[in-house]
Amino acid sequence: MAGCSGNSSQIKRDFGSDAEYFAGIQKLSEGKENEARQKFLSCAKKGSYYCARKSMEYLTSFGDVGQRVAAGEALVQKYNDKDSRLLAARIFHENGEPAKAIEITGNSDFSGEHDETIYLRLLSMHEKDDSRLRAEGRKWFLEKPVSNFHWQFYRDVYEPEFMQEEDIHPEDFAVSFRMDVYRRNYTSTFENLEKLVSILRNGEAGFSEQLASDIGKTVLYGAPDYIENAYKLMQLASEFKDSDVEFYIWFYAGRLFSKGELYYNRTKECFQNAIAATGDPKKKDNALWYLMTTELNFSYDMLIKNIGLYAAQISDPEYFEDIFDTLSVTLLANAKWNDFQRICTETEGFVSSDTTARFAYIYARLLQDRIAVPSDSADREKTAEEFLTKALGGKSDTYYKILSAKALGLSNEEILSLLEKRDGDASQEYDSNAETLFKGYVYFGFPDKIYDEWRELSDRISPETSFYLSSFLNRCSTGNDRYYAQSLRIASRAAAQSARNLTMEELQLLYPRNYKTVIDSLSEKYKVTPSVIYALVRSESFFDPEISSSAGAVGLTQLMEFTAGDIARKLRMSSYSLTEPETNLEFGVYYLAELTTRCGGSMLQGFFSYNAGITRVRRWLSGSLAEFGRKKNLSGDLFLETVPYEETREYGRKLVSASLAYELLYSEDENAFSALAEDLIYR
Repeated sequence: MAGCSGNSSQIKRDFGSDAEYFAGIQKLSEGKENEARQKFLSCAKKGSYYCARKSMEYLTSFGDVGQRVAAGEALVQKYNDKDSRLLAARIFHENGEPAKAIEITGNSDFSGEHDETIYLRLLSMHEKDDSRLRAEGRKWFLEKPVSNFHWQFYRDVYEPEFMQEEDIHPEDFAVSFRMDVYRRNYTSTFENLEKLVSILRNGEAGFSEQLASDIGKTVLYGAPDYIENAYKLMQLASEFKDSDVEFYIWFYAGRLFSKGELYYNRTKECFQNAIAATGDPKKKDNALWYLMTTELNFSYDMLIKNIGLYAAQISDPEYFEDIFDTLSVTLLANAKWNDFQRICTETEGFVSSDTTARFAYIYARLLQDRIAVPSDSADREKTAEEFLTKALGGKSDTYYKILSAKALGLSNEEILSLLEKRDGDASQEYDSNAETLFKGYVYFGFPDKIYDEWRELSDRISPETSFYLSSFLNRCSTGNDRYYAQSLRIASRAAAQSARNLTMEELQLLYPRNYKTVIDSLSEKYKVTPSVIYALVRSESFFDPEISSSAGAVGLTQLMEFTAGDIARKLRMSSYSLTEPETNLEFGVYYLAELTTRCGGSMLQGFFSYNAGITRVRRWLSGSLAEFGRKKNLSGDLFLETVPYEETREYGRKLVSASLAYELLYSEDENAFSALAEDLIYR
């Protein structure tokens, strides 16, 4: 077996009957189906949960029709959960067994079932002319969020079968309305809105949360007079007070009023009513987000005044990070220096650690650079130190931890210990059967099986096991496949889960030096610090040589074709491939070095230029200097916080923190970290 180095007694001791699963995979890859079947059957009978289950799933994938159908039946009989029902329904549908598909999905709860499973059930019912089809179809269409499976079934079966009647049933009319909303045909839905509302008022169709949401979308995107329709929604909300649908009606009324600049009080009233109308934390956060955004756009002073009240209502702090990020930029642009102190103090414990760290760090640096004046005649240096220490706490972002530590004068060893420190859930329990599955993939040499299954089961295995998988995949990579990227993604997740300090080996998996020989050579050739190059590749592509963005950026350093063409001409290369690692790396390093030189040697401005273009960066810098009342000498960290685009700010944070992390981990020169930090943060 590939990768297996132990003897049979060791395999038996370590894996027991689970070894049959891995042997079955190997036999199947060799085309030995009969031998593979015997191995899978043996493991299915005696193996641990995941190996036994996956053995049964494999049995549905090969053999004749009878064997595959029988395997599907056995899978559902043993496990009978939504995943087994979906796989079995696929098998039955593909192999002409609609009655079996109907039978195994008969007790399905639509609210907790895969939409594809319901879709296959309804297709099978249509094929068998089952009298329950229409009732079940209506239930599915009206009670669940619409998916592409809904649309496929509506287009191919439901509309030609039931929507051609002269007098359409009210519930079918509601189904048709939902399909138009799904297709964003808001002209049609707005024309039919009054009829639908009449149907719902008369009780001819159930007024579900999904229909309430669709009505809101219709008036938001299809109403020519949004204020008039906002008042209509307010009236509708009063008619259905204390019902399940009240939240969505108030919520969309608020969004309609927010489109009118003169309706701030009405907007606020509607979002506050929406918050009061639901006990669902996610819905509350959604309405609160819009309420805070309304105040930010209408009057950021009003948001600051209410910030403590709003923060105390937050359920998911991560959901609000963009608001606080935008607020910090707004405060800097309007010279509201001391509001950073107020927001940090009043929101701490309610917002994310990253948000607390951001406001604490910025306020401290404004004090240190003598831009802000400490309140109540407080000591400037002592107050700055207090807020820098606050920025170090908890689970705050690596960027603010490293920068705060540097500003506090901590040693390299102390800063490295901050990188090692983790705050995961120490009470989390893990599934030993899942860990056996993944350890088997490593032991028997199946790297291609790891990543997709890890994505499904990562919460069930320990960070230690995830790091073990990360190390294995990193060793398996040839540099031209995606194992480097998979290794890094697994390590990143493991680091976030860990409740103990990371080891040096684990940190090096989190910040790997893949393509080291090439990068060392390019570093010397173009005079770019190796740590910076690793940070660039890590941030741009996660070391995936074949990745491409929706905008068309390609490869390890995510270059656009037109940029690559210009670089190729300068390097006198007539032919090249951006998915070839060595070429992509050279082009990216050359481009970054050129931009940095054009930015007066500022590596941070070089990063920003790489992401957004040098002309924009020069314009941003000019604007930032004006905001701070300076002609020159604006620290890089404060400049970063004034960049007008959230994506670019975050890009800068990632590259700075990764560059400094690499320098801490790998540099043999104790002064190199401080030198790079000075260049990136303060230059």
